[in-house]
Amino acid sequence: MQLKPILSLSATLVVLILISVLLPWRDIVIWASSQQREFQNAMATSLQMIRAGESAAIWSLCFATAAYGFVHALGPGHGKVLL
Repeated sequence: MQLKPILSLSATLVVLILISVLLPWRDIVIWASSQQREFQNAMATSLQMIRAGESAAIWSLCFATAAYGFVHALGPGHGKVLL
């Protein structure tokens, strides 16, 4: 009988609905936006320091862009299925 897949699907849907209702999505979005803003400001500050002639600032910019690329690549797509 096909009852087990239906129960499994139902349980999954219930869990997803509970997660979507119980998590404080507004707070999560506000936190993520503020983190992104801080990170962008840090990269802009590094660029300003490089333009001002501080050659050591290039390392902070390189580190920041590498970290950003790593986190960005964790998102959907980007060929992770191939790996």
